[in-house]
Amino acid sequence: DITIAKQRRLDEINNQIVLLNSNVSTLKSQMDSEHQRAAIFERNGQPIPQVQLDKISDLQKAIKVTEDQVAQRKQELVDETARFDKDSARLILLNQQRNK
Repeated sequence: DITIAKQRRLDEINNQIVLLNSNVSTLKSQMDSEHQRAAIFERNGQPIPQVQLDKISDLQKAIKVTEDQVAQRKQELVDETARFDKDSARLILLNQQRNK
């Protein structure tokens, strides 16, 4: 049944979105920790080690990539909804024509 397949697919995409959003939260938490560590160096009048700056940069990139994936999945949700709705409408039309 198209409705069941649609719901299963949309649930799958929604679960991916939830997982990705969780990943973003984790990455942002890690980013906050790295910023706090960098601030300690600054408060002590020391330069921030390059390793620390690289971690922050890597986390920023990972957050951006993951947020982009969330946006892609949300668009996929819209596209899949439209596709299933179109398929459902087509099936209804074919069944109506067959029953005439």
